Amino acid sequence: MENKVFPRILDHDGTVSYGGNQAWYDSKAAALGGCGAVAAANSLACLAVFYPGVADKLGIRPHGSGIFQRKAFEEFMSSVYKGVGSAFFFNRPMGIGIWRYTKNVLKYARSRNIYLDSHVCVTTFSAYNRPLHFIRSGLAKSGAVALLASWNSYTVTFRYPNGTATARIKNHFITITGISRDAEGNILLTVSTWGKKGTIPYREIYNSWQGFGAIDTALIFFTPTGTRSSVERQIMRTPLILMKSIANAFIHFER
Repeated sequence: MENKVFPRILDHDGTVSYGGNQAWYDSKAAALGGCGAVAAANSLACLAVFYPGVADKLGIRPHGSGIFQRKAFEEFMSSVYKGVGSAFFFNRPMGIGIWRYTKNVLKYARSRNIYLDSHVCVTTFSAYNRPLHFIRSGLAKSGAVALLASWNSYTVTFRYPNGTATARIKNHFITITGISRDAEGNILLTVSTWGKKGTIPYREIYNSWQGFGAIDTALIFFTPTGTRSSVERQIMRTPLILMKSIANAFIHFER
């Protein structure tokens, strides 16, 4: 199961990126701490493909099956960053957490008269199957599911014509675009990060959730099915997402 129209970003030289890349931001703060904004831009661009009315309000429309021109997509990413932003620690740019991400995406969409429903699966000490069902639902309904790695970590593998490369994911938002099985029957998640397409074994991600480093981790997707009043209620409740993550850890500690 993979989103065949996930944003492909076509550059003027013919190269194609798989989703946005925070390195494209002009400012150092955005380049270092803008992963949440990129995940939001990827997710909203998917909604623009799935729902033409959303594309009109966002002012971004793909050419063909999910193909966006890089200049237009960079402008869109910059607009999203202004709404979603970064956090700062002693003037050092950092990414944002799960509740701020959810709140800021809801606000950004609302500013464009798009009323979203947020769907959140807190993954701190989660059971094995619930996140899988959530991912499948998110891909079917919106085309993309955002995932935050907090102090937990896992390895993404990128495949190229001349070999593979790996990178460690930690304190970073990525976008899940597909779910499949390898030849041995292991579940793999297809992801977008830094404008590249990679895969991560679901078992590795699941194991990373079974520790206190996974506080502030969640899966998140959006659908354009909200109302003005429902968005207001959701924004008010977003801090509860982090509180639930902490509560899950506390319950596990008590056991």
